Amino acid sequence: MTRRINFKVQLQDAQGQAIVTSGGVAMVCVNGSPLKHTIYSDAEGTAASNPKALTRGMIELWVLQSAMTNDMVDLYIQCPGGQFLVARNLKQSGPNELTVDTDRAIHQYVIPYHITDYPAAVETDTGFDVPAANTAIVLPDAQGGTIRVTVVDATETLDVGTATAETGDPDGFMSAVALTTLGIVADDGALLGTLAGHIADGKSIVMTSTAGSDTGQGYVYLTVELFN
Repeated sequence: MTRRINFKVQLQDAQGQAIVTSGGVAMVCVNGSPLKHTIYSDAEGTAASNPKALTRGMIELWVLQSAMTNDMVDLYIQCPGGQFLVARNLKQSGPNELTVDTDRAIHQYVIPYHITDYPAAVETDTGFDVPAANTAIVLPDAQGGTIRVTVVDATETLDVGTATAETGDPDGFMSAVALTTLGIVADDGALLGTLAGHIADGKSIVMTSTAGSDTGQGYVYLTVELFN
């Protein structure tokens, strides 16, 4: 019998008030892995996009129990106001509310990378966007463009930037960053190559690996300052 587990989480502010503004997405990954889950919008198995759009600050989805690790999932959430949350080891039993510090200006975006979800040599949309114009800046500091490689891909590299189709720069955040060694690799691409950083423009964040990529995994980090 196919059993799908329901996860339902509401975002709230530091005062405990539900965040009900529009916007935001949540990526759902296998617990302890950057691999995206196949997710569903109901118990009957209607396919849903991953990342999944939030509805009035709420995340609701179903995951096959047989596909889960430790009966838990990991969530990577771009909130309606541009803030970013990582919620690992989430169980169906909760927590059912996640608190967003809406007053904090600096946020670190954590975007999982797994070769299964990003075909080699194909510019692929992560599902996350740079915040809208005049609302934020992507900072060019030491963590401006960083990847933590968790599974190496010998001789291969990764670009991270904004979508070509949106007149972006697909290697503007990280350019040809090596996936050959475990651990932290930092690079500021052209968009982050000045002290001014990259003024947000609302474009899609994309990743592109080289043609021979077949094993790489890790997490990309971007530091974003919101204009409160």
